[in-house]
Amino acid sequence: MSIIELDKTVANEKLHKLPFPVRHTLVDHPLFTLPKLVELAKIMPRDKIEFSGADLEIGQSAETTPKLDMAPQDVIRQIEQHNAWMVIKCVEVVPAYRAVLTEFVDGLFAAAGKPDQKYSNLEGYIFVSSANATTPFHVDAEENILVQIRGDKLVHVFDNDDRALVSEKAMEITPSKYRNQEYDPSF
Repeated sequence: MSIIELDKTVANEKLHKLPFPVRHTLVDHPLFTLPKLVELAKIMPRDKIEFSGADLEIGQSAETTPKLDMAPQDVIRQIEQHNAWMVIKCVEVVPAYRAVLTEFVDGLFAAAGKPDQKYSNLEGYIFVSSANATTPFHVDAEENILVQIRGDKLVHVFDNDDRALVSEKAMEITPSKYRNQEYDPSF
């Protein structure tokens, strides 16, 4: 049984182009429980974990984002009490997480009618956030499949080709430049 369910026609038409809904069974997967994520945070290199307070503005700059003075595993342990946000990057280096990531992406490609689709750099990022956390307006350099496992989240995905939102120059992301972008409420 596949861990994903989707409209194959829509997926075939929109894969790599436009957002579309995907249903999954990951909510019950043991690797995504808070205790397992605490264990993951303990073994991941510190440069692969980013976290902050989550009471942010949509146009929050990286320089003004509130920092948290605690260990990554404590952020996860206390995620329901603190207003926090965390990302654990490159979880594919842990074989169990790589297996789930590969199964999900391969299943997505197969369901979209593209079973031979290849990916060159498969990376998994796990976000853990408190209820009502805000993620600032930003640009990701990579192509993403956003999967909500627990709780509810309102997500706005903007047109990647609309340079009125983010200029060509602002699209240039380098290691020295943070991904948050200027936000205009008219967006």
